[in-house]
Amino acid sequence: MPQRCIIPGCFGEANRSVFRVPKNIDRREEWLKAIRDVFPNLDVGENFYVCEKHFKEADFTAYIIDKSGKIIQKVSL
Repeated sequence: MPQRCIIPGCFGEANRSVFRVPKNIDRREEWLKAIRDVFPNLDVGENFYVCEKHFKEADFTAYIIDKSGKIIQKVSL
């Protein structure tokens, strides 16, 4: 079953990427703060997703990885 965005009123499109709310406590708190700044009463559980529509391009980082899997360059998008 495809994952759905938890943001109220968002009806995710089939070609839209979704991202799981992080399990890492520090990163999770950052996400929850950002979400609750806009939706203060939204209940966000552990296995919830937010679609790409709710992120800015600056929120993403790309990595250039060599053949061995080592990160050789970090690139902000």
